[in-house]
Amino acid sequence: MSATSNEPEPSNRAVGDARRAVVAPLWKAGASIREIAKQTNLPRAAVGRAVMQLNKARAASAPPVTTKPAAQAPSPTPPPAPLPEPATHHVIIDGVTYELRELRFTIREPAFKAVVKRGLAKSDDPPHKIISALYANLFDESTIDYLRRRGWQGEVSRAEAIIGAVNDLVRQLPR
Repeated sequence: MSATSNEPEPSNRAVGDARRAVVAPLWKAGASIREIAKQTNLPRAAVGRAVMQLNKARAASAPPVTTKPAAQAPSPTPPPAPLPEPATHHVIIDGVTYELRELRFTIREPAFKAVVKRGLAKSDDPPHKIISALYANLFDESTIDYLRRRGWQGEVSRAEAIIGAVNDLVRQLPR
């Protein structure tokens, strides 16, 4: 009950609704929170809360955002040309025809120089040997020592020998 009358005090919800009703037209007209507070004699914090609630209500009643991209203006630069279709080759091995796809790849020059320096490949080797050498170069001297302690006697400068030894070791692991 109010101290001056016999009427019950309004609830917080009713007060908030009344504040939003006063703030909404001013906010929609473009007034700032300070201007609204000055015009309505409401505290700035109360006006700020009312504005936040108005924005939440507007966002909740807004239509859902579609995932369809908006139409874009044509770009001044043309799209990149499509990549050429990779070449495929047919090879017959033991009477079975295999279709092989040509791959083009790029490697970092320091990685290639490390492979050549270690003697796993030469600069004029075919690509498949260079790939094997890059893979073998992942196994450092500690791996070679480990293989030697387990009886491997292959050449350190042959990538296929290193890869074969690692594969044999993996095959011996318990499954």
